[in-house]
Amino acid sequence: MMASEDGKPAIVRLLLQHPEVDVNAQDLNGSTALMLAATEGHVDTAKLLLDHPAIDISLQASDDATALVEACDAGQVDVLRLLLQYPDVQRQLEQNKESLVAWIVGANESQMPVVQELLQQPVLYKGGMSLLVAATTGQVDVVRVLLSQPDIQVNVQDDLGISALMLACDGGHVDIVKLLLAHPDVDVNEQDVHGMTPLMSAVMSGQVDVVKALLQHPRVDSNIKDKENGATPLMVAAQEGYHAIAALLLAHPSTDVTATNTDGHTAEEFARYFNHDAVVALLDQHSQERM
Repeated sequence: MMASEDGKPAIVRLLLQHPEVDVNAQDLNGSTALMLAATEGHVDTAKLLLDHPAIDISLQASDDATALVEACDAGQVDVLRLLLQYPDVQRQLEQNKESLVAWIVGANESQMPVVQELLQQPVLYKGGMSLLVAATTGQVDVVRVLLSQPDIQVNVQDDLGISALMLACDGGHVDIVKLLLAHPDVDVNEQDVHGMTPLMSAVMSGQVDVVKALLQHPRVDSNIKDKENGATPLMVAAQEGYHAIAALLLAHPSTDVTATNTDGHTAEEFARYFNHDAVVALLDQHSQERM
């Protein structure tokens, strides 16, 4: 075990030739020789251990970590590439894909090469779950890596039709929003089952900087109504009294200030009803300027 941790393949080779050697022996922490070699990045030693007929790649340490997890945590991308060549490790990916997606999303900057390698595995990459979770939690580096994949599903939606862009907008993760908006295939007007768009999500959450970024996109439609009440983003801003957001929407050339919801109410009527005088004045000024 010490020889494996120290990266001494010649000694490891000799030890593995002994008929009574236990290649799966574990120390007090539950670590095996393979785990130690993986943590330290000793590729040659790890290969010797992996090629032993009795090796058990699925063994877990006391913290439930396998050799695969140890390599990922330590950022040992060369060991990871080696491990991924073995069918037993591929089965681990399938069995533990949810926890590995969670690991990907929580990875730090130094672990990005490992993230890139894991994302080459279809079982972890396909379906877009990593992108949705990373957008929700604000993991900019992970989103950047995901968007660099040639077949990324940038508009993937969950069961409610919510996309990564909507999640980033709702959470106010403006850097992620800008990354997503820069992707040539992004659908800036995508709607969920309730008719919510990324712009509506940002407005409802009061995310001024996100709204500004969205309105700069050439394909954004600032007048899309939700499916429940027929409300536009401007109506929501007026109802909530979001003066800065209302000003941004009014500055967009396509915003229809006269649009009505399913009950026939305009944005100005919402602002008046909820006593948002500053927004009322803003809407009045806009109407006068357009006359």
